[in-house]
Formats: sequence, structure tokens, C-alpha cells
Amino acid sequence: MDFFSLRFLTILGIATFFVANSLAQSPVESLYARKCKADETTCETQEIVRYDFHDGELKLRTIAFTSQTSDIRFDAGGNRIVDGSILLNRSGSVIDLRNGKVLFRRDGQLVAVIGSVVVIDYDNVKGDDLYTFDLKTHAKRQIKSRKDIEDLDRITSHISPNGKLVAKWKGGAFPRSAFDFFAIDKSLTTKRIRSVLGGFSGSCSMRCSDMNRTPFVWVDNYRLLTQRENGDLVTIDTAGKVRNILKIEIDEEPDSIPSFGRDRYGNIFYYCDGTEYLIDIKNKTFSTNRLPLGHGFSKTNGDTFSTEYFYKGDSIGTAWSVGALATKNYLAVIYAADGKNLGYPDGFKVWNRFNKKWLTIDESWGFDLIDWVY
Repeated sequence: MDFFSLRFLTILGIATFFVANSLAQSPVESLYARKCKADETTCETQEIVRYDFHDGELKLRTIAFTSQTSDIRFDAGGNRIVDGSILLNRSGSVIDLRNGKVLFRRDGQLVAVIGSVVVIDYDNVKGDDLYTFDLKTHAKRQIKSRKDIEDLDRITSHISPNGKLVAKWKGGAFPRSAFDFFAIDKSLTTKRIRSVLGGFSGSCSMRCSDMNRTPFVWVDNYRLLTQRENGDLVTIDTAGKVRNILKIEIDEEPDSIPSFGRDRYGNIFYYCDGTEYLIDIKNKTFSTNRLPLGHGFSKTNGDTFSTEYFYKGDSIGTAWSVGALATKNYLAVIYAADGKNLGYPDGFKVWNRFNKKWLTIDESWGFDLIDWVY
């Protein structure tokens, strides 16, 4: 064998090694969900299930945690995964999904996650206390009730994304309503730093049973998005500046006060009278057509639950579905037969960018997606 042939084979071998190594290192992406135990009719047992996907295929299905519904439950919504393997439920229980161990259990209300500290509001007949659990040190604290803290993440009070500020709608008769900004430290002590007075309000029809309030959401760590009146959206920053963003024409009073939402990808939505508006604050525009899901995925909502999904602008299919969750290489949606009540889904579907196909996975009742982890 001559020198040039040997050199070619060496280069080919190196290239083959890097290609093979690259394929071997393609990530395993895990989808977590909760469900009722299959052989029960009253959901006495709840399960947290992990589905491991690799190169577009479901490689492993594992029951990561099991609990009696009367003990720790996950069917009230609000489940979230932090630090890749820690599951928090709405009541403030903390579960390590790597070993199925309960790190902290409290039948209260998950108030906020401030840095590594989970804050739980616990009310009972003997008192009204706050509890904290540090995800890094596992240290536990009990703190006497603080009204300025325990209402966080509820209708009139929200914490900033970085956990350092609290914004509260102060209320008051139009046009004297105001927003207060508070700084919050590691000891959960708050200090008011700014009050912004203005004509902020929300309204609804005579059929509405909502309490008087003004909806708002954090845009970033120093700005809120709220409204002067239904559809008239403005931002307020911690310096007290109010800026016009856009106006959506609302034909008649809705049957509930409008609200804002922010998804895991940073998209901000305005919900009014059954319509979902995607708000682009930078360009001062809104859209009701194509809604981004992150990682190149998006969807278009129809008049029913028949939803069309897209990847990088190309249609990848339509399903009778809700609850879409995207990650780098996959899109998961809860599905049911066309026209069926999606409160009782048949399972879920997963599309992947490797073979560009949908995989259907049927599951028992009480099923809901939680999050992707990779």
C-alpha cells in the first residue's frame, strides 16, 4: 500500500470515528408526565412517568415516582421540574425524580421559587405560616405569616423572573389604581421601592363573577405588561415610566376579566373573550394566527381542538390535541380521537426531527404532560 492510499484510509477512519462518536452522543431527551394508575377507576394512585427518547425513538418508559392521591397529588396542575430532576407540585411537595425520594412535603400552596429556595404558604387551624426549602442545602425554615409574601404568584401579586422583585396591583377606584414594586431579599423581607399611580383597570360584562382587578405579567426583570382598559396595553417599569404598547379593539365586554400568560419560552399572551393574542412588545404588534412553541415549532389554532403544527415553517401534521410541549428535537402533544373530550385523552403523540414522523403512545386516564428534560 502506497503512502497516499494509507493517508486516505487514515483520514477516512478519523472521519468515520467522529461521525460515529457524534451519533453516539446525540442526547437522550426525557419527557415527564403524570397519570392515574391503569387498573384503578377512581385514581387512588398517581404516577410520574419518564419517557426517554433517542434518535426519534422511544427507548425506555420508567415510573419515576408513585404516590397515593390522598398523600401527594399531581392532578391539581402547576407541576414543574427545576434543576433537571426536582419535581414541585402545587402544594409545595419537593420530589427528587432521580431516586423517587420525597425531599420535602407540605400540604400548602407553592408561592414562589426564589433562587434555590422554594416558598410554601401553609394555613391550618393552629396558625398561618410560611415554610422554605433550599434545593441546594435541603435546609428547612418556618417563618411566621407575612402577608406581603404569601400572596405571591396569585392574581394581584407576582414575583419577577429573577426572584428579586415583587409587583402588586394596589387597587383603588379608577383612575387612582396603582402598582407597587418591592425588593425582596434572601430572608424574604420586602421593601417598597416604587409606586406607580395611573388609570389601570380591567372590566367584564354583567354575566361576569370576577373580582375587580387589573391583569398584568412580568416582561423581564424590570418591566410589567398591563392595561389601562381592556385591549389598551402598556408597560410599566421600575423607574415609574408608563409606555403605550398597542391597542386591541374589543367589540364588547367579555364574560371574564382579560388575563396575561407567559410560557416557558418567554412568549407573552393576552387572553380576552376566548381569543389568545401573542404579544410582540418590541415591535408593538399582536397575532392570533401562528403561535410559537419554541425550538422552531409553532402551531395554528382552529375553531376546535384540531390543531396544525409546524417545524421551521413547514406543516408537520394536524391532531385533535392540547398541551403542546417542545424541546430541541421533539414536539409532544396530548391527543384524543377527533371530537372527544380532551379532559380524558387517549395518550400523547411525539414528532421528531430525525425521521420527521409522529409516534403515538396510548396511556391510561388522568394523563397530563409536565415537561421535557435533557
